[in-house]
Amino acid sequence: EVQLVSQPQPPAQNIRIWRFTRRLYGYLKKYIGVFLLAILVMLVLSGADRARAYLVKPLIQLIPKGDFQQLINLVLIGLGLSLLSFPFKYLKVYLGNFLSQRVLLDLRNDISTHTLKLPLRFFYDRKTGDILSRLTNDTVYLQQCLLFIFEEVFLQTFLLLTAVGLVLLAHWKLGLLAIITFPLYAIPITKIGRAMRRARKKSLEKLGGVTESAIQTYGGIRIVKGFHMEEEEDREFRGLNESYFSKMMSVVRKKALIEGISDVFVNLGGVALLFVAGLLLQKQEMTVENMALLMMGVAMINTSVKDLTRGYNSLQESL
Repeated sequence: EVQLVSQPQPPAQNIRIWRFTRRLYGYLKKYIGVFLLAILVMLVLSGADRARAYLVKPLIQLIPKGDFQQLINLVLIGLGLSLLSFPFKYLKVYLGNFLSQRVLLDLRNDISTHTLKLPLRFFYDRKTGDILSRLTNDTVYLQQCLLFIFEEVFLQTFLLLTAVGLVLLAHWKLGLLAIITFPLYAIPITKIGRAMRRARKKSLEKLGGVTESAIQTYGGIRIVKGFHMEEEEDREFRGLNESYFSKMMSVVRKKALIEGISDVFVNLGGVALLFVAGLLLQKQEMTVENMALLMMGVAMINTSVKDLTRGYNSLQESL
C-alpha cells in the first residue's frame, strides 16, 4: 500500500535503496511469469552478444594459418548469433516496457485508492496540485527507474560479469586488477546521488506548485477574466515555472557530474589496463589474440558501467 499519510519522513540519506527496490519488486507478484520470461530473454540475448566476442581469439589465430573453411565456419556462427539477437531484442524491449507500464498502472491505482480513503484533515494543509503531482508526475518519473530495476540490472550485471570474464581469460592478473579498480568510482557517485535525490524532491515540490497555480487559474477563469487578473496570474505562473526550472537544473548538474565521474574512472582504468597489457605484449608475456580479447573486454566493461550509472541516476531521482 502506498503511504501518503502526513508523517515525518526519515532523512533522504537514510532511505535504503534496497527497501525501495524490494517494494517495487512486490508489484511483480501478479506478473511473475512475464518477469521470469524477461530474465530468460535477457540471459539469451546477453549470452549471444558475449559469444560473438569470444569468437575473436580463434578468428585471429586462424588468419595466419589460412584455414579458409574454419574462417567461414566462424563467420557463419557470428552471423547466426547476430540473427538470433533480433527476436530476443524485440522481446526484451516489449516485456520490459510491459512490466514497467503495468507496475506504474498498479501504483497509480494504489495511490488513488489510498488518497481517497484518507481523512478530510489530510487535505486541509495540502495543495491540490501537490496531490495531483504525486498521482501523475511522480509515477511518470518512475518509468525509467522501473525499466532499470526490471531489465537493465539483470542484463548489465550479466554483461559486466562476462566482460570481466573476458579480461580474466585474456590475462588473469589484469582481470583481478579490473575487478579491484572499476568499482572505486562508486564512492563519489553514491554521495552525489544522495544530493541529487534531495534536489529532485525539491524540484517535484516546485512542479506541484506549478500544477496548483494552473488549477486555480483555469478553475476560476471566470473570476480571473471578470477582475482582469490575467497579467497577475501569468506573472505568478511564470515565477513558479522559473523556480521549478532552477531546481530541475540543479538535478541535471548532479546527474551530469555523476556520468562525468563515471566516464573518467572507467576510461582511466581502461587506459591503465591497456598500458599494462602493452608492456606485457612487448615482453611477450601476452599474445596478440589475448590483447584483442582484453581490449574488447575493457570496452564492454565501459559500456555496462555507463548503462548502470544512468540507471542508478534514474533510481536516485525516483526515491
